[in-house]
Amino acid sequence: MFEREILAWSREGESQSAEEILRWALTGLHPHIAFASSFGAEDVVVVDMLLKLNPAARIFTLDTGRLPEETYTLMESIRRRFGATIEV
Repeated sequence: MFEREILAWSREGESQSAEEILRWALTGLHPHIAFASSFGAEDVVVVDMLLKLNPAARIFTLDTGRLPEETYTLMESIRRRFGATIEV
């Protein structure tokens, strides 16, 4: 469905910033895409960019039942700060 667009943009995307790439993805593919996050430091930077570009951006995580308590605390902080929904 989006394959040609993605292939064309992947060539152009090499010169784009992370924010420009996320904006393109959210504009053209939302809500058919979601960001998988483990809520590590790098992931939280991407979550911040995504939610500033589109507060309805989809974010999901896998809850193994063995996540550190800090991860749950961070997820709750993100929910409160951005009004975000995190799919678990």
